[in-house]
Amino acid sequence: MVKRASIITVLVLSLISSCYGQVTVGYYNNKCGTKDVESIIRGVVQARFSYEAAIVAFLLRLQFHDCLGGHTVGVTHCSVIKDRLYNYKGTQSADPDLDAFYVFFLGNIICHNDPNAVDMFVFLDSPDSVLTVDNSYYKMLLNHKGILPIDNAIAFDPSTSGYVNDLANNNDYFLDLFGKTIVKMGLIGVLTGNQGEIRQVCSRTN
Repeated sequence: MVKRASIITVLVLSLISSCYGQVTVGYYNNKCGTKDVESIIRGVVQARFSYEAAIVAFLLRLQFHDCLGGHTVGVTHCSVIKDRLYNYKGTQSADPDLDAFYVFFLGNIICHNDPNAVDMFVFLDSPDSVLTVDNSYYKMLLNHKGILPIDNAIAFDPSTSGYVNDLANNNDYFLDLFGKTIVKMGLIGVLTGNQGEIRQVCSRTN
């Protein structure tokens, strides 16, 4: 599955770059002597997947500079979710919508209730699928293990819960929609040259 996701990601990124922007497929032809730059880069990326599957998340970040990308391989930090674990809406307790065992796991293993603790990162997907682009994220939502409040909201809001169920029950359907969505998002407000910026912090402009 990781290999399949890797191929999908590379193909999607190639498709996007070939449609819009200043860099297109073949851009480096004849720019480095007889070397096929694109083949060399493709080989390096594919080789990297063999021992560091997490590169799929880095490639998504490369495409979406403002930190958009799929929660299936995404992360957040303890500082973002501590209120849900320890003081949800001022109750001095965890968010009741979160699975109790998951709260225990996150609080005792990753996000300690200590202001001096390191602000650890937290995977948004299940531990056994954090490096794979698949639909397990949606299965987690249905089991009340959505890390972010918005995750939980889309799982149980009547206007979106049907989509979550469909995606949770059909991985091929998810992969098909994920690829199409990445392409569409890649075409939104394309900035090139010195336009725009690469954010240092996802939640705000530099």
